[in-house]
Amino acid sequence: MNFDTFISTHSTFKKLENSLLARQIYDEIIWTDSNRIKMSKFSDAGKPALAACAVAIEELCLSCANPDIDLDDDTTRRTIGRMVSSALAPLGYVTDKKSRLPFSLGLKKFKNAATFKKSGEATQRIEEKIVDIN
Repeated sequence: MNFDTFISTHSTFKKLENSLLARQIYDEIIWTDSNRIKMSKFSDAGKPALAACAVAIEELCLSCANPDIDLDDDTTRRTIGRMVSSALAPLGYVTDKKSRLPFSLGLKKFKNAATFKKSGEATQRIEEKIVDIN
């Protein structure tokens, strides 16, 4: 699902529709294969999936001179959480419960996030393999 389609799925997401930073978070952090794989592994371990990329999101937002989103805003943080949910849904994950993010991450804006369980119908799968170097 691309960013524009995601925004159109819920009226509260429209708040971020013109945000270049929100689009960057969605496309370049949350929806990358490497972060989606990390989020699935965190989910399988019963940890909040957002823990896989929350530091990168905060760093990106805090490094911007004039960010066009506010991570202090509850709706913005919830929308980012829904971005995570949309990235995990094709892998068959559904929301389970809310959990505290690890203090060890040193997060300033995100405190809690959803955990996910694998029980939904998957349209994608993760394939990891070992290949010869030759």
